[in-house]
Amino acid sequence: LALAAQLVTLAVFYPWWRHLRETSALAARRSRGSHAVRILAVAMIGLGMQLVIAYALTFVLPLFPALETDYAEVMDSPVLNGLTVLSMVVVAIGAPVTEELACRGVMLEFAIRAFCPQHVPEARRQTFEEAGAPAASHAPVAPRIAVPSRCFWMANVLQALLFGILHMNIVQGCYAFGIGLLLGWVAWRTGSVRASIGVHLVINFSSFFVEPVTALLGSFGIVPAVALSAALLAGGIRLFA
Repeated sequence: LALAAQLVTLAVFYPWWRHLRETSALAARRSRGSHAVRILAVAMIGLGMQLVIAYALTFVLPLFPALETDYAEVMDSPVLNGLTVLSMVVVAIGAPVTEELACRGVMLEFAIRAFCPQHVPEARRQTFEEAGAPAASHAPVAPRIAVPSRCFWMANVLQALLFGILHMNIVQGCYAFGIGLLLGWVAWRTGSVRASIGVHLVINFSSFFVEPVTALLGSFGIVPAVALSAALLAGGIRLFA
């Protein structure tokens, strides 16, 4: 069922994102950088975020027994708990690709256009006389209008809120909101959803191994373990920025 839903989502949002891509706010911000540094930063952010969430749930969930029970029921799924081919396809690959195309590809773009109307690309093509080239070569391009930081963050909060709501669970929705904010910022920094897909993939993939990793870190004490997890996340964000 989850795989079928992801295929439907992909069929809807991939063409939509392709249609928006060249005139999107992200396209106007495409940047180049060291691939090695970016990959390292993506890995650090993804793993750090997963560990921070794990420790936060460990401390906070016991304070809300009803939510803890509901969350345990949601997470008690073979797809989420077992490392199988199906779980890899659905959780580690399908979810990052489909959710990033939908939320950071399409929703973030329309949220930016709502908060920054001057960014909306004009439906125009240059005439042959204006361009001095055959009409067939004319294509819309991303408007080079700077989106104010305030407008981006309002749009980012909106898409992250929608991302959280889509999880249809209070606990998942809360940390998905934080993840959505981070992924929106990652996409904005690079002008592409590829980096946010990478971070999302690491977050989801590392969920299969978070228990042994936290157990290993816990052998040094809970305070050093939490501090190391937070430092890994902060270091990845700093390196990415």
